[in-house]
Amino acid sequence: MFSINNKISSRQIKMISIIEVFSTASLLLPKLVIETTGTLGWAPIVIGSIGILLYGLLIQKVTSKIESGFVAFARSLLGKFLGTIVALVFIIKLIFAVVFVLSLFTKIINISLLPLTPSWVIIFCMLVVSSWCACKGLEVRARITEILFWIIIIPIVLILLLAIPELKLDEIVGKSDAGVIDVIKGSYFTFMICSAIELFLFTAPYAEKKKDNRKSIVRIVITIAVLNIALYLTTVGLFGVNGTLRLEIPTLNIMQNVKLPGSLIERMDALMISFWILSIFSVTNAYIFHLATITKEMFKNGKQELICGLYGIIIFGITFFIKDYESMNKLFPLYMSYFGMPITVVIMIIIGITLLIKGDKVCDK
Repeated sequence: MFSINNKISSRQIKMISIIEVFSTASLLLPKLVIETTGTLGWAPIVIGSIGILLYGLLIQKVTSKIESGFVAFARSLLGKFLGTIVALVFIIKLIFAVVFVLSLFTKIINISLLPLTPSWVIIFCMLVVSSWCACKGLEVRARITEILFWIIIIPIVLILLLAIPELKLDEIVGKSDAGVIDVIKGSYFTFMICSAIELFLFTAPYAEKKKDNRKSIVRIVITIAVLNIALYLTTVGLFGVNGTLRLEIPTLNIMQNVKLPGSLIERMDALMISFWILSIFSVTNAYIFHLATITKEMFKNGKQELICGLYGIIIFGITFFIKDYESMNKLFPLYMSYFGMPITVVIMIIIGITLLIKGDKVCDK
């Protein structure tokens, strides 16, 4: 039997955070950096990852002061009204994020497996499973992620290694016309996509050993950066800059260009899509769990099961209204670029400065 003490290990925190960030970044980032900087795509990934590392260290510093939940901490530090506003900002951002992830998920399924299946059916099935898992609590999520982590990461790493003989070196080192502004723009996109690292804010306070969180955040960011660079190099090496831009989700096409020795598996792309389905399930489950946890902390009441179910209904309603990935693919980047990401970064900087001023006077108990 497992004990239920609402605590998770540093190892579990690292696995959860890597999946939460990399699952979405792996599908979006390669094309975005190639679109902005061509064969210099590695540069914005490196610069953006440095920014994410600094942001992650700020978040880690904040989590070291949290004892009974983020909302109570924010209210104690900023006052009840401003603390509640901060919680609402994160709730709105998480809802936008989960709707986008589900839209992306339906696009992948429609392209690769079920072209005639209505998107609402696919979203409904994912929401039911994800909401059910989210309502089981933090420790259950952590144990599920421990299993899924290796099922997701090992095949991706294997594919990247098997793709090496197929890579075209001249495509990787080809000349790029990108300027400084393009690199800055690509770095901003990298930071924006990987800013999901801020979910560490809601998970790290429950670490069994908080003193390990600083080391954990460094390892998380380095792991994600290495995976992102490897995926970028594989994408541009296989398809080239122009070929990548013609593909809707280039990461999925990588699977069609990699052959296992001895042809052990004929449809490697179908196998890999199943792993991406698991990763998107993990992310959707995480967003719903954090939404329910923040809401529960705000009202200091409510059952996790009911709140998860309520958010499942709300999210399903929004996705049904938006209907397709193309609409969300236009709306979500605009929201994240001009509001979602900048406002939460500013909030975290303000919290960090306020912590420095107030010091040990802050108490969220």
